[in-house]
Amino acid sequence: MRRTSAFVLSLLVVSAMLSIISPTLAHPVTVDGNPNDWSGIPPLQVNSYTVNSGELVWRDNLGDVRTDLGDATNFDITEFRVTGDSENIYFLLRFDNITATWLPLVYITIDSTLDNRGEQWLPDYSDTLVSSAAKWENVIKVCIENTGVYDTSWNFTTGTSTSYISEANDVIEISVQRSSLAIYYWNVLRITVAVFKDNGGFPADIPGTSNALDVVTTVAGNTWEDVQDNVIDYYLVVHFNNNGDVVVGGTGTLPATANLLPPVGVIQVQQVSPAEKLWTPYTWENVIVVVTDNDMNLENVYLMAYENSLDNTAPDNIRDHYTWLASKVGGNWQFSCLLGSAYIELGTCSVIENHETKTYILIFDVRLAKTAAPGSWDLYARAVDENKNENYLENTNAILVAAYLEMTLSADQLTFTGYPGQSIPASQNPLTVSVSSNLSFDIQVRAAGNWSGPSTIPANATKATGAVTVSLSTSFQDVYTGVSYGETVNRNIDWILEAPPGASIGTYTNTFYVRIQST
Repeated sequence: MRRTSAFVLSLLVVSAMLSIISPTLAHPVTVDGNPNDWSGIPPLQVNSYTVNSGELVWRDNLGDVRTDLGDATNFDITEFRVTGDSENIYFLLRFDNITATWLPLVYITIDSTLDNRGEQWLPDYSDTLVSSAAKWENVIKVCIENTGVYDTSWNFTTGTSTSYISEANDVIEISVQRSSLAIYYWNVLRITVAVFKDNGGFPADIPGTSNALDVVTTVAGNTWEDVQDNVIDYYLVVHFNNNGDVVVGGTGTLPATANLLPPVGVIQVQQVSPAEKLWTPYTWENVIVVVTDNDMNLENVYLMAYENSLDNTAPDNIRDHYTWLASKVGGNWQFSCLLGSAYIELGTCSVIENHETKTYILIFDVRLAKTAAPGSWDLYARAVDENKNENYLENTNAILVAAYLEMTLSADQLTFTGYPGQSIPASQNPLTVSVSSNLSFDIQVRAAGNWSGPSTIPANATKATGAVTVSLSTSFQDVYTGVSYGETVNRNIDWILEAPPGASIGTYTNTFYVRIQST
């Protein structure tokens, strides 16, 4: 009797997923006094800010510090920055020249309710108030003695914040855990910044007036021009997305807020942000719309995103045009997307109404489909009140939609069982490659090398068949080319091993790779 033995081959297919995604702007900061973690580009103009690289960067006027208490360079702010991540909020202050770490004392106030709640006085007998439009829920305090957070009951908590005062780099870096702050709306914060001379953990006193030596303000000249009435009139308005990126900034003072109110019966869309932001398809992003309305009877806000060759009148489709809607119904705000709930996160959309400043801040948490067209898109917002007054604002080229490629395989292992000299198909044939992409693509395969086992079988003994058949090598080869973009686009690959007649009996292994590449 002639005896034969089974010829068993095992093939491991490495499942690959390739996604071209947006770089994460929100970045953790190592609080070590080295400012290299901070990459935002400061503005050219003093007493102004920019928003880039996930940071708000304020450039302060050099030499505007009060000199009442001497050692002025230690308190003269030249730059202030803020960023965050999902766990912390980070601050950086640069100074003209820190000569001793025990000299500067910093207070940073956080107003998260954006209304009249909160405290106005700074702690520790500072003889200084913040603007009544930026009353705080927390104050972050930093000095050589301690770093911590005040609440409105004047409790001071340490252990959830860290700081580093660096003479070498003339900076103070600060990290504060989000969970330690009484944050009502994380997406929008009003921030006031002031520097004092440290006197054992308390501000050194200047009799009869504010003890603040430098503050972040647009007031020209010396800091005294702002604080001579004991009030810091200026504050920053910082908008974060859910990752902690600073996506847009703003400023405010009481006089400026009053002057900006629109006439009765007129509404204005003041802001649609972000600007110049990279978006990854199917990733949640915040869009912030700011509307002023002196009658405070806003009814609907339409937010649109569309490829920049289109306009706001084009029909919606998941490829290049989206409309989201915020409507006030029965006193409550409701959000929706005309293309379906897959493209709006209802639980994290919100509206902040400020009757003092006659302002609505709408935060849309939205995303685009995986097939959204790559390239420049515009953002457009239209506001309509109960009397059908309306206003709109378009932010052209506001977002850059990234290329998107995603792949899954129907199996991660292929098995060939047969005899020397046979053409052996994989038992898992066909291997289905499922792709979601906003670009046309090729599907390619390769082998890690030759088959290893009792003897060597060359890689090119394996054939992969898609639109064409290739003999595998260690270089990628196309089995499909120019496949059109789409969501869950399926293509099959059949695998066959031409087992050499002289191959030794036994088990062999190899690794094959499948990849997709945009065209």
